[in-house]
Amino acid sequence: MTGSGGVIVAVKRRPAQTVSRLLPSSLREPPPTSARNRECGPVTGTSDRLRYVLDGLTFPVDRWELIARAEHYGADAASLHDLHALPPRRYGSLTDVINAITDGRHR
Repeated sequence: MTGSGGVIVAVKRRPAQTVSRLLPSSLREPPPTSARNRECGPVTGTSDRLRYVLDGLTFPVDRWELIARAEHYGADAASLHDLHALPPRRYGSLTDVINAITDGRHR
């Protein structure tokens, strides 16, 4: 940037606010690496995939928090699709999430 008289002026920029600063603290930290996660091998079923992706999340949560957590930790396309298909409401447990996904598939 040039000031008056052709002098170059340095402009100090503030860093952009990151998404993680906007998320609740339960979504900022990586999920704990539990013994189950280290030993489970390939994750295949819907409930297994979601348990792996949402491990450590404190319930109850809104749908957007489930999606944010999954996107933040690089969930697979099938898990993201399932979470985006959920009705926008508050979920009290992972079992509630899995039941809502299963019910949605049978309609």
